Amino acid sequence: MMRDRLSRLLSRGRVVIVGVGNRERGDDGFGPEVLDRLEGRVNGPLVNAGPWPESFAHRVAGYHPDVVLFVDAAELGEQPGRLALRRAEELAGGGVSCHAGGLGVMTSYLAMATGATCYALLAQRSRADHPPPGEAGSAFTAVVPMSATMRRAVDEVCQMILDALSPGRASCVSRA
Repeated sequence: MMRDRLSRLLSRGRVVIVGVGNRERGDDGFGPEVLDRLEGRVNGPLVNAGPWPESFAHRVAGYHPDVVLFVDAAELGEQPGRLALRRAEELAGGGVSCHAGGLGVMTSYLAMATGATCYALLAQRSRADHPPPGEAGSAFTAVVPMSATMRRAVDEVCQMILDALSPGRASCVSRA
């Protein structure tokens, strides 16, 4: 079902895929990791927005997209690695994506500036791999690796995107 929805979504004209997250914070690096794996394998712009997606709004708008797909870790209240595809309006109030405030601002801007429809492909992060501020992996501390569960989610999302953009022609194999 999600695979079909994503395929229909990515066939709606010009698509920009935006990876959101901080690779030094474990599972929060989900979006940038997906973009790393897609680099050179899809036709169309990929924007690694790191943990500050609103800082890249003008760049994304410059591509004149019909669809913007944000890829991010989230707090979905689900099992770690579980995926969800949500419309941007569902993120505007915050509380879902780890970067919902920035995504809400950015999606509103993109809708007004370009008429683009914005979606977020979200993966439930592992609470253990996303430490609160002041603990290991938070600001000014050691880097925390991504969980094995989230790496499998990266594989799954990459394959879904590759299948949607170039059916039957590519595979997304984990580098680790």
